[in-house]
Amino acid sequence: MDEFRKITADAQNPFVLELGSHDGYHTNQMCKILNERRATNWELVAFEPDKRILPKLQKAVSTWPENVIIVSAAVGKKTGKTTIWLSGGEEKRPGYAKQRFTASSSIRQPNTVLQQWPDMTFERSQVDIVCLDYQIFEDRIIDFIWADIQGAEIEMIQGGLDTLARTRYLYTEVGKDIYEGALDLPELVGILPGEWQIMGFYDNEPLIRNNTLVIGDRLNLGVNQYHSGGENPILTIMVLTLPQRAKMLTRLINRLMCQFRTSPNVELLINQDNKTKTVGL
Repeated sequence: MDEFRKITADAQNPFVLELGSHDGYHTNQMCKILNERRATNWELVAFEPDKRILPKLQKAVSTWPENVIIVSAAVGKKTGKTTIWLSGGEEKRPGYAKQRFTASSSIRQPNTVLQQWPDMTFERSQVDIVCLDYQIFEDRIIDFIWADIQGAEIEMIQGGLDTLARTRYLYTEVGKDIYEGALDLPELVGILPGEWQIMGFYDNEPLIRNNTLVIGDRLNLGVNQYHSGGENPILTIMVLTLPQRAKMLTRLINRLMCQFRTSPNVELLINQDNKTKTVGL
């Protein structure tokens, strides 16, 4: 959690998404960190489709009713209903720590996970599912996404391209073929929108930074930002996105403008189909 503390420390109004909150253990830890310096000036949205454990999640975040929103749904590439494999069972092997397997539910069919945990069981059910891009986040910058969705990363990305384009950091589980079609790390990074960089591994899982938004841990719009001195500075931004996303770009630019004492002249270098064109604002 030290990296989470560092990442959110410089955010003016921290905004965090947790996908697969389970019983709220990590949710509670993140809330405590967010609340350390800011009283009520932060927000966390927790997604959890398994209604069996929702009471535990609700209890874990009950201290912060004004800051935490719980969405009782899975995250994927569509909105509606979907099949989920609800995990259960209990560890019975000698020499293994006793545990109940309630944290491995997935909208992807279990595969090699059953070889690793032979006492784990799965039961099919129906749950609500939502796309990140269909959620009302008002084109906000998302400082951190914690994704623990058991092999469903590809659906999360397919249904959240715009949301991920506005996300500074992604921390996610990765496990090739543990569930049917689950991605390995190079495959996952390869389909994220923009330019992403692996910053390290924490509890054996990768922390990935969106370099299209973050340079040197500061908010940015791209890979090349500079300005000249004097009364009329120039801000040039390389935008690795589609030009029709004008609303999102406008919000991001307005936030960047606050870094300057005077209003700069702004140019966008928009890269589309391997061609770059300059657009003045």
